[in-house]
Amino acid sequence: MNVADENIESGSATTMSSPPLNTAIGWEWHRDRLRRLMKQRPMGGIPDEEVAAHFDGMPPRYWDRVTEDELVWGVQTVHRFLGKLAASEGGESAAVMDARHFPQQGCTKILVCTWDRLGLLTQLAGYISALRLNVIRAQVYTRADNIVMDVFWLCDSKQQHVGDGERLKQLAFLLEGGLTEPPRFASTWARHSHKHLPRAAQSTAIVTFNNTVSPDRTIVTVEASERLGLLHDILEVMNENRLNITEALIDTVDDVARDIFFVTDEQKNKVTTPQQLKAIERAMVEALTN
Repeated sequence: MNVADENIESGSATTMSSPPLNTAIGWEWHRDRLRRLMKQRPMGGIPDEEVAAHFDGMPPRYWDRVTEDELVWGVQTVHRFLGKLAASEGGESAAVMDARHFPQQGCTKILVCTWDRLGLLTQLAGYISALRLNVIRAQVYTRADNIVMDVFWLCDSKQQHVGDGERLKQLAFLLEGGLTEPPRFASTWARHSHKHLPRAAQSTAIVTFNNTVSPDRTIVTVEASERLGLLHDILEVMNENRLNITEALIDTVDDVARDIFFVTDEQKNKVTTPQQLKAIERAMVEALTN
């Protein structure tokens, strides 16, 4: 991926994080309000049908929290992805990565747009850890046409935004290489590079499930000792158990990670079978403790 083409920006006015809007009004109300705003201020160079596909294809929870500026950013990023897709031969490895920096908040927000595929989030987490970057939060959105928008809030080891543009170029290079068939060796090695490092003694991971708070998703909470590649290993277990991750809240306090994931099974349903929940817990504890 040529990051020079991906419009990596600095100092954007985009809000760093997007808390849910007033859900009492309803996501459809928020979506329709934004649709009216977009018609009043159309984006030059982007066909109306592309904008309509975004409004019709994005899931309800996207409209619960997206701002007008973030909406424009997303539509523009999808437009660049479609352009790159049309210019490529096969198209399977086409991807676009865009970044916006928030120095005062100590983070960089990246948006990745490509085709949805099992394990994509796990790959991204592996590349991020290989570059010694930390994930603060992640959101995952998949449109009805199978275009995925993965959003990561990143910081460096000093809890600052990623001011080194070269590291973002490397991240884009690893992502593109991981999507080719077969994947580039550099991407494959980088994704698993943390597993070759010596690992300090780990406390036993704690995994809990909640099927009451969310009406349509199972909430998985994982508490474990923080280390390089932890998020990748958590996501790898979920990938192996065919879980669909729709959102992730990443938090680390005093070297203990307490990460929360909203997941569904392959049929987009909650995960409620006791045997399956137990198997996920067992696999997670083994992967994170050993």
